[in-house]
Amino acid sequence: VKITSVEPYLLRFPVDPQRYEASSKGWIRDRSSLLVRVWSDAGVEG
Repeated sequence: VKITSVEPYLLRFPVDPQRYEASSKGWIRDRSSLLVRVWSDAGVEG
């Protein structure tokens, strides 16, 4: 999944797309089991 934006509280951390596992409805789950909403250039991807 191509990450172009994340929730503001996560912007202070480095964003590495390879750390994230894509799931349904545009949510991704990182290795810490935090759910992060992501948007792609083409719209929400899941």
